[in-house]
Amino acid sequence: MSEHMLHLQSPDRWDDMAAIVGDRTALEALRNAVEAALSTGAGGAFLFSSDGEGYALAVALEENMWDVQTAYAGEMEPVRSLREVVPLREVENFQSALHQAMRMREQFSRVPGQDRSRSELQPLPPTAARPLPRQSVIGAGDGK
Repeated sequence: MSEHMLHLQSPDRWDDMAAIVGDRTALEALRNAVEAALSTGAGGAFLFSSDGEGYALAVALEENMWDVQTAYAGEMEPVRSLREVVPLREVENFQSALHQAMRMREQFSRVPGQDRSRSELQPLPPTAARPLPRQSVIGAGDGK
């Protein structure tokens, strides 16, 4: 069973779809980050893709999105409206949200002896400071 796994798909262009798909703990972490952003301006979560790669998710409240730059996935040569002058990372609450997300990383531990090119972080159970069972670690299924 997965834990803290959330996939975000951004549209490639204006008429494409976007999606958020995650397990229960990841969606709850996302909800908590959104609720924090709505009440304080910034929220964050530290989540994983199903390949085991961890990432910080910053959730920032921006009351006027009109000037914020559009962000399409895979955008090679962005074409911006003249009004789109604020990059996402420069939104007022973004840095605070990113710091909150990075603090959430502390609830995860490093897996000793694991190849650094693969995921270094695994979720900690709420009552113990131990890594997940071996089969949940990428590459652990080779029997070595």
